[in-house]
Amino acid sequence: MATISTASAVFVDGPCPFLTCLDTGPHGHDICPDCEAVGFGNAFFGTCVRSWKWISDERRAELLGAIEGNQP
Repeated sequence: MATISTASAVFVDGPCPFLTCLDTGPHGHDICPDCEAVGFGNAFFGTCVRSWKWISDERRAELLGAIEGNQP
């Protein structure tokens, strides 16, 4: 299996080494330009959380509030 990394993405030509990805064929993952997390996967960084399409607006607001110190 080959993995190619660039400044903005990681490309894998076989089974993915990333824990939450189940792809087994050629595919890529974008990289967060601010924290460099693969697939925007850093739950403790606002840029990543803002990019997530799979969570509700309410959950996003809660996470961002906790990250940015707006909640106790």
